[in-house]
Amino acid sequence: VFTTDLDGFIKNKDVRKAYYGSDYPAATWVQVQRLFSPSFVVEVELTAVFPK
Repeated sequence: VFTTDLDGFIKNKDVRKAYYGSDYPAATWVQVQRLFSPSFVVEVELTAVFPK
């Protein structure tokens, strides 16, 4: 997860905890100076694995 406001993410960690409970997925949060659009605050990169 890339964000321009890591403090804001930390302040809202209870939302994530309520959604996932104690079964958090692996994640890395990185604060960046800006994203593709100046109005963006969060960018999520993920890898999904689907069974064949």
